[in-house]
Amino acid sequence: MDNSAVQYERFTQLVQELADVGHAQGLLSWDQEVCMPPRGAAGRARAMGTLAGVHHDRHTAPELVELVEALSEADLEGDRAVNVREMKRSQQRALRIPKALIVELTQTESLSHEAWVEARKTDDFPTFRPWLEKVFELKRQVAEAVGYTGSIYNALLDEYEPYARVEEVGPVLADLRQRLVPLVGGILDSRLATDDLLTRPFDVTAQESFGRRVMTDLGFDLEAGRLDVAVHPFCSGTSPSDVRLTTRYSADLMQTSLFGIIHETGHGLYEQGLPDAEGMPVGGAISLGIHESQSRMWENMVGRSREYWEHYLPTLAE
Repeated sequence: MDNSAVQYERFTQLVQELADVGHAQGLLSWDQEVCMPPRGAAGRARAMGTLAGVHHDRHTAPELVELVEALSEADLEGDRAVNVREMKRSQQRALRIPKALIVELTQTESLSHEAWVEARKTDDFPTFRPWLEKVFELKRQVAEAVGYTGSIYNALLDEYEPYARVEEVGPVLADLRQRLVPLVGGILDSRLATDDLLTRPFDVTAQESFGRRVMTDLGFDLEAGRLDVAVHPFCSGTSPSDVRLTTRYSADLMQTSLFGIIHETGHGLYEQGLPDAEGMPVGGAISLGIHESQSRMWENMVGRSREYWEHYLPTLAE
């Protein structure tokens, strides 16, 4: 076995261990939003901060840094080359951010979520505002640590949409806004459509049953995923075999749960369709834009189509 093969084997071991820490972080975050009692917030924030610190230590450990540098110069191909390239990219970013800042940001985000949940109950934004401002300030510190040219948001946008820049994305969004806002306004003003069928009382248990049918009809594997209730719908995937979706229910507004389920199922289908790379970068989502394209496609292009409702309306009417 040549030296690069030995190095890659050790690299794989360290990266998989790093992914295992991320797996635990993901489960703690999911549990906070789905299961955790309110009084568990302080302890959970501390635990998540500790794990974030452990993840940062492993991500920036000298041995892994040296392996990444050596393998970057090796003649690797295919998935191996991608794994090294993507690990180098994320590692170079992590090396610029102080561990203490990562820990503080993680703890603050955890506590701010609980503050948001409470403020949301009474639409009390002033109570939540200090938490939001603190998160913004910490994110600005991250951006300054990472470094950027042009807009400060370039340092943060790159986290979700690799290599994208505000200067490129901004004009696209501005053009869409100019076209879509009048279009949507005209549709709403036309009053040609009615949602009366969906705004009458619906038993929550029946909503859940119908939602699960929709999920499986779309192809979501409930043997490799689950559906729960949260304050706001989200998708959490630790691997293609463990993808967790949430929605929320309203007894007299069925579309709240239904379109939430369809949207998150789109995310879930993408997660379940990723290669099972055992924690290696090649098995990760390519970008948030691609991720969101899948959820929006199923929710809006399919879930809001005439054909879709012609198929499900008889069942829903029952």
